[in-house]
Amino acid sequence: MKALGIILLLAGAILMAYGFTMDITVSGEYSFSNRVANISLIARQTTFINTGGFILVAGAIFVSRADNQISN
Repeated sequence: MKALGIILLLAGAILMAYGFTMDITVSGEYSFSNRVANISLIARQTTFINTGGFILVAGAIFVSRADNQISN
């Protein structure tokens, strides 16, 4: 149970890190800058961050429950 929790913690942290470092801009012709934010990419980034956060919390719960079972 503790090993699964650690794996979930790592997977969640990796997903969140990937979400935070995603490029959410695309090239645009009609703006003052060459790059504009794409709503679809923003939604994908949010999905990665939220999913990674939920997996990270689940892993933390598994690790904490495994520690409690060992000490009892």
